Amino acid sequence: MCVIFISSVQHIDGGYRLIVASNRDEYYNRQTLPANYWAEDQDVIGGRDLTTSNEGGTWLALNIRGKFAALLNVFELDEIPNAKSRGQLVKNFVKGNSSALEYLQELQGSQNVYNGFKLITITMSKLSLETHFFTNFVQDEGPPLKHLQKYVQGFGNGPFLKVAEGEKRFNDIVKKYGHSHYRDTLIKELLGVLKWDKLHYPDEELIKRTPKFPGTDNQKKFSSVFVEMPTRQYEHTQ
Repeated sequence: MCVIFISSVQHIDGGYRLIVASNRDEYYNRQTLPANYWAEDQDVIGGRDLTTSNEGGTWLALNIRGKFAALLNVFELDEIPNAKSRGQLVKNFVKGNSSALEYLQELQGSQNVYNGFKLITITMSKLSLETHFFTNFVQDEGPPLKHLQKYVQGFGNGPFLKVAEGEKRFNDIVKKYGHSHYRDTLIKELLGVLKWDKLHYPDEELIKRTPKFPGTDNQKKFSSVFVEMPTRQYEHTQ
């Protein structure tokens, strides 16, 4: 149950142009490398997946030229057997030369190639910052490809209550502390959001998408921004 909150407000006089707070929820035993410069491309920094089916893929990465991408898998009741790895989507964008629009347009029509995903791309230069969103699961977000105009936005594996509530809290923090003068406080407050264990339950959309856990404690735990399930060997990374 991953979440990501992004602020791309154009601040002046020391304000941060881009603020990202993200939780990746995953099983304990999934082998990964922590964020670092990539051995084959020192221009890129991000975590790496070490599983055989997705080796070298990633869920979030950026390069020194101002390209950033993050991936969220979509909860689906039916998945495509032998689908292509979604973890390559971020990797290919930050390592490639295509613009965000060119890259995302190429992904249109991928419903039968990948299982459901949401991909957020950011391209930043000294004069501009553009955010694009693409999903191959059109039930969630309306148009599959969008140039985002909203400066503060949250995303999750589905349109869940915890994403909307987390976005509100994230927005308040950015308004108060989104300046280099408050760097330490900003980090502390953002970590507070990512560790927020309040249950946003019942959530009809979450209930619909997690039929394997009807009314259980695990289903309720999925409704918080911070997800921890020791009995399932499952929790978040920030």
